[in-house]
Amino acid sequence: MSDESEDSEGEDITSLPILMYEYGEELINSDGPEAHNGAVKAFNKARDVIFGLDMKLPDILAKALKRNDDKVPPGSNTVVRKLKDFRYLLSKIAIAMGKIEDYHNRTESALEYYREALVWFPRSIEALNLRAQLLKYFINNDDDLAAVMSLLRKCVANLKALPPSCHMTTDSDSGLLNVERTAGVEATRTLALYLCQEGGLTEATKLMKHQGYYLRLSQDVLAYTFEPESQGRDEQLLISNDSAIF
Repeated sequence: MSDESEDSEGEDITSLPILMYEYGEELINSDGPEAHNGAVKAFNKARDVIFGLDMKLPDILAKALKRNDDKVPPGSNTVVRKLKDFRYLLSKIAIAMGKIEDYHNRTESALEYYREALVWFPRSIEALNLRAQLLKYFINNDDDLAAVMSLLRKCVANLKALPPSCHMTTDSDSGLLNVERTAGVEATRTLALYLCQEGGLTEATKLMKHQGYYLRLSQDVLAYTFEPESQGRDEQLLISNDSAIF
């Protein structure tokens, strides 16, 4: 077998996980929830191929999930937003799986997938925001709120660090970056709302101005009292404010 033939086979096997991931996303985009089972099979196949090509990755994941701190696995800082980077691809697969679980109201499973996504790519604005947006419905005390706001602050910091779209070399790279930007904008809006409610109007105003907004609702409207025993009613108010604030 020639060197050229061997190189071609190597490229085929390393590109297979990307193809399987894209196939799973295509199924969801074209057929919706009815295609979830097929999409999950495609995502799991992509994951299995990656683990077969780099056998250190399952061990990295297992060790990271046992930790309860913010330390990131070795090599995480070198991950780039390109599907050919296996760790980034694994992060996108975990996000896709989490969205499916969330759609079917399997909240704990969805949160675990978003956590896994952050193991593979800690700077993922999309995963940070999805986890925060899901956890905000379970805020019952100051610690819960602080945890959500911490995730949102990371989103904002990572959004500011994103490279300009003009630096992207392909349409695919640009699309991945746009997903991150969209998640960052949503996270910024949510964080600004919480800051207004918690008395952080100065910081909230800076965030809003950075996003190009120049008007906000009055402090009396935004800073209402949260009563856990009437969570359903307050949650509806929060959602309404979230839409009206900017």
